Amino acid sequence: MRKSWILLVLVFAAACSGKSGPAADSTSPADKNVKQIVEEFSLAKRTAKSVSAKSSELLVLENDGTQKTYPMPKNEFYLSIAPFVEHTHTCYNHNLATCKGELVNQTVHVSVKNASGKVLIDKDVQTFQNGFLDLWVPRGEKLKVKVDYNGKSSEEEIPTNENDRTCITTMQLS
Repeated sequence: MRKSWILLVLVFAAACSGKSGPAADSTSPADKNVKQIVEEFSLAKRTAKSVSAKSSELLVLENDGTQKTYPMPKNEFYLSIAPFVEHTHTCYNHNLATCKGELVNQTVHVSVKNASGKVLIDKDVQTFQNGFLDLWVPRGEKLKVKVDYNGKSSEEEIPTNENDRTCITTMQLS
């Protein structure tokens, strides 16, 4: 009788904890890491009402109203950049569901250097359907980011510390 009572208490405690098992959330960090989740939204393979990328976490408000939070990597920082010629918007934390940039599906050249001048990224990148390009860069740095497009360029110093912006909409190409 005592074992049945203990089992009942444990089952009740688990049910009331508000935590679900892995089968209940197929996008849990155990199944997919946050970088894969970001990529799914950036490539428009997945939709949601809101997908706010903060420096420390990704907040997803699903279409059914449920909210999920995923921690960002401890040593990497997510930057989403929308280079532009004429049109931009003010943004701090990138929203993968609602932010739109001017250069849709365009190839741009991106170079990123750290404070000591070491080249971290130097490659051609295609912007997504939303006009942004995504970069995963070292956390805790002050980076020099340069974007070139059709003979125009923009360069900006971007910090990657806790609470820094993830949405870069200030790189006007000229």
